[in-house]
Amino acid sequence: MSEHEQDATSADDEAAEQPDRDDPISANARFTIGGKPVVLDDFIDITTGDIANRPLVKPQPQPAPMPKQVIWNARRPLDG
Repeated sequence: MSEHEQDATSADDEAAEQPDRDDPISANARFTIGGKPVVLDDFIDITTGDIANRPLVKPQPQPAPMPKQVIWNARRPLDG
């Protein structure tokens, strides 16, 4: 197999692994839960429960980094 053919084959393989962005899940898509067909909104409500209906919150800032000695000690086994 030539180098050009190998490049074409690996490009085809990569394309097959990528999701189809031109065909997103629509609101009319049907799902089945417990043998019962449901639409997308009902599927989200059933599968996520209260998580779907919780209020949005503002992102919280991350804490300052820990000192190097704390991190080093956390990676070391306890002496016993």
